[in-house]
Formats: sequence, structure tokens, C-alpha cells
Amino acid sequence: MSIFDWENFDDLTKLMKERILANKIYIDPLLIYYLFDNPELQKNNSSNFINDKFKNFSKTILKNNKTKNDKIKIGYFSGDFYNHPVFHTMANIFKNHNKSNFEIYGFSHTPIEKGNLWKESVTEYFKKFYEINNMSDESIFKLVAEEKIDIAINLTGLTKNSRTSIFYNRVAPIQINYLGYAGTMGFKSMDYIIADSTVIPEIDQKHYLEKVSYLPRCYIPSSEDLLSKKSNKKFSRSELNLPEKEIVFCAFHNPLKINPEIFNVWIKILKRTKKSVLWIKSNNETAKKNLKHQAERGGLNPQRIIFAGRSENINDHIEKLKLADLFLDTYPYNSHSTIYDNLKAHLPMIIREGVSFPSRVGSSVYSSINLNELVTKNNLDYENIAVDLANSSSKLNKIKNKIKTQIKNNYLFNSKKFTEDLEKVYLEIFNKKT
Repeated sequence: MSIFDWENFDDLTKLMKERILANKIYIDPLLIYYLFDNPELQKNNSSNFINDKFKNFSKTILKNNKTKNDKIKIGYFSGDFYNHPVFHTMANIFKNHNKSNFEIYGFSHTPIEKGNLWKESVTEYFKKFYEINNMSDESIFKLVAEEKIDIAINLTGLTKNSRTSIFYNRVAPIQINYLGYAGTMGFKSMDYIIADSTVIPEIDQKHYLEKVSYLPRCYIPSSEDLLSKKSNKKFSRSELNLPEKEIVFCAFHNPLKINPEIFNVWIKILKRTKKSVLWIKSNNETAKKNLKHQAERGGLNPQRIIFAGRSENINDHIEKLKLADLFLDTYPYNSHSTIYDNLKAHLPMIIREGVSFPSRVGSSVYSSINLNELVTKNNLDYENIAVDLANSSSKLNKIKNKIKTQIKNNYLFNSKKFTEDLEKVYLEIFNKKT
């Protein structure tokens, strides 16, 4: 997947699906979201993963009892206290917490590196901030008990740098899965998952071992890189090897999100938009070669694929996005926090909505800013909308101007208001338990 080698893709995924549903195997708990739009399958996989990982796991004796603190004590546990989308999304929430009603504590299980400026930029917002990466589970339990934490927020889920065992054994009286993992963690001691009614419709609650607690609007706010300075660079198409007068379809994604199905839709879009190119990120020569081969197999001139390198500064990245005409989102794993980069660049994104949490984030964000006309439910509509906008400069400009208007003063860009709503959810959950 990471190098676009899709040999036997359909056969392999079919076999995976059959064996996961039969509870015979599991695959990486994040990878499954890139491959399948199937909440039942995803739940099975998470449960199979957890059951295997903890089959010989001895429960710790330490237990946290309900506390009687003057303020509700929130512990944020994350393996992503560094230059990471989850960190960028949470930074302003840490900053804007109402310190009169809440005390927030940071528990970082991020691998320790010198000069982690991102982590250092938020530590002042916490009552206390602990490095727990090299601590044993037992030591973490003692620490959390000493601090009398009421609610533990798991911002990592079953992704990189996770510390699932401390949540499996219940590190705090109330445990919440939020933001870092778009699905069930697969065990009952994780009490809640925070979502919205688009990403987890009420009818789909059966696919989650956690109880679903809903934010009133989109569950994911705008992200901020607090360290990147405003970009003074003005990029031109020519310096980035882009044609001056052709339509530029942008698809800057983690390669794992791109699969044969969505790539074939992109090929069809380009074939129906004669003067156009596809702009994709990749620094890997094997990946570039494979993707060009896939384009050629689909009847598209591989020269119409243009590769971009990585921008270290997020604001430089946004300036580059402004050179594109349309952004093509992935399916079944949509863009999540990176959607806001496109919005800040006033770049319209074509979205394919599915039935699972990761495939509904785009529609959640876009419905919140009244851009439902760019959300589709099948490949053909996705293709048709992209082609229609690419072939009509007036329609495209109208959408871009609408984005400019809609994001001004929008709730999702108001981190103080968003934090207030999140605190209401915490309070509601806390009052149910006490």
C-alpha cells in the first residue's frame, strides 16, 4: 500500500474479510480502516486484536475509585505530543480549558526526544505534565491514583505509540476514546467514544463497545500548528512543475489511503478533463514508478501525474495548496484534520461518504460549513461533480468564494466555543458516573 503495489489487491482483501468475520485472523487495527468501509468488520478486527494481545494478560491489583475533587480532573494520554495532526487539533483545546472547573493533566507516552518544541509549547496549559513513556503500567497506575484523575482521555487509540494496556486495566474511573482513533477500541473497559451524529449515526452504535457520547456538531475542530510562522513565500506553478493553464487536481495523502478503487475514479476524472494533471505527494522512487504504471494500465498518460515533496512548514503547505483547483479526497478513509488545510487554502474537496466512521469525517466537516454539494455517496457522483467543476470556471470560482464566506466565524474555527462544548460532554459523562 505504501508504494502503490496493488498486485492481487482484490483477492487479498476478500480473503482478509472472510477470515476476520470468521474470527480467524486480525490485521493492524489502523490498516483495516484504509481497506474496508465496513463497521461490523472493523469491530470484529479490533476485538480479535485485543483478545489476542491480552489473552495471557494478568489484571493489575490497583484500582482507581471515584474521587471527590473540587474540580474535575482530566488526564490526557497521548503518544502524539509532537508534530502530529492529533497534537495540532488538541493544542488549542488544552489552551482553552476552563481552569475554574477543570484541572487538566498531561500524560505523554510519546517517545522522548530532545528539542520537542511542539510538546514544550503546550505544557504550560496543564496543571502537571508527566512523561510516562518509560514507566511501567503499575507505576502509571500509582501516579494516576495519586493525582486522583477523574477522567482519562485516550487520544491515541490503537495507533502508533499506544499504551492500550493501562486502559484495558482501567487507569481511571472514567475512560474516553477521542480523536486519535476513528473506531471502537474493542474492549469494554473503555467507557465512551466521543463522536457526532454524522460519523456515528445512532443506528451504528451497535458497532462500538464504548457508549457513544455526542458533540452537538462536528466532532473534530480546526487544527493549528502553533509553532509555524506565517508563510512569506508565494509559490508559482512553474517552480513546482505544474502547468500554468491546466486544471490541477490535488491528492496530497498518506499513500496508505490510496487504493485501486479510488485511483481508478481519479483516472476517469482526468480522462474526462482533457487539460488536467494529478498532483500527488511522494518522495519514494518505487512508489512513483508503480503509480505511473497504474495510470498507464488505466489508459492515462503517466506524464499527467506530477509528484510533490513534503512541506515542513504547514503554512508553506497551505500556500502550495492554493495553486490547485480541486482536491480529491480518499475513500474509505477520508481526510480528517487535514481537511482544514484545504479550507484555509479555499480549495474545494470532493468527498465520497461511506458507512464507517473514517469514511464520514469529510461529510461531517462539510455539512458543518454548508458544503453538502461536494459530498457524494458513490463513485459515479464523485466523478461527475469533479468533472463538472473542472470544466466550469464560474462554478469552481463560486464554490471557492463560498468556502471563503463559510469559514469566516464558523464554529469549527472557534476553539473556545468548541472546548466549551467538549467540556459539557465531559461533565455529562462525569455526572452519569457519580
